[in-house]
Amino acid sequence: AGPEGAPGARAQLAVVCLVNIVLTGRLSSAVPALAACSGKLEQHTERRGVIYSPAWPLNYPPGTNCSWYIQGDRGDMITISFRNFDVEESHQCSLDWLMLGPAAPPRQEAFRLCGSAIPPAFISARDHVWIFFHSDASSSGQAQGFRLSYIRGDAGSRAGQDTMGAWTPKVPTAPSPGPLPAGSPPE
Repeated sequence: AGPEGAPGARAQLAVVCLVNIVLTGRLSSAVPALAACSGKLEQHTERRGVIYSPAWPLNYPPGTNCSWYIQGDRGDMITISFRNFDVEESHQCSLDWLMLGPAAPPRQEAFRLCGSAIPPAFISARDHVWIFFHSDASSSGQAQGFRLSYIRGDAGSRAGQDTMGAWTPKVPTAPSPGPLPAGSPPE
């Protein structure tokens, strides 16, 4: 999924990559965030990985919709751990938010997150997880976004962990009304 379809995307990619090389010494961290926010779903099938908000480690831009899908093997569980979290806070996370769940919104099994407290780990008892990030057009541009890591593996290896059914959020959250972010495929 390349950025060639969006005007100026090549220049943005070059700038973000250059910034990331200078700040982190790695080229790869900026590319996934731009691909996932180009209106196309970004699918991850690797056993483990890291997902960043757009422009990470800089502040994320307003008016952005990004989507990721982590797909494991049959019987896998997926654990998501947040390394950094700073998403502009609003009432019921209605403006800027990160949403996680086993199905594409507006299913009630999805959970919205915002604010600056690092959420506890999420554990999915299903072999897949949807992740959506949205920043409102009126967003201040003063929040850094998020960096999360995921690992997927055999559910049998985690038998002692409480999964309470299909999806276990470890934090409370507001319901998830609203349309699918741009580029999200139907469930």
